Amino acid sequence: TDQTSAIMPMLSYDVPVSNNANVYVGGGYSFVESPGKNTPLGNRNSVVLTVGAEAEVVKDVVVYGDTKFGINAYQNSPASALSFQAGVGYRF
Repeated sequence: TDQTSAIMPMLSYDVPVSNNANVYVGGGYSFVESPGKNTPLGNRNSVVLTVGAEAEVVKDVVVYGDTKFGINAYQNSPASALSFQAGVGYRF
């Protein structure tokens, strides 16, 4: 089957909770490359809100998790989308 993706430029604001951790909130816009085809954040372009947290667990290694909420993210429907992400990053 054909696959597509959603490209989401976003801006976020970080709030420190300790020396090595912060929470963040942000917003942006989701551009679905092939409208009508499903992505984890809907099947049409939409406004996206996000909230998450990140923490450095060892020197230069960061873990993070966030939730993205796509507002009215489905064609022919008032439904919104909810997506959860988690990952590990290396700071260089």
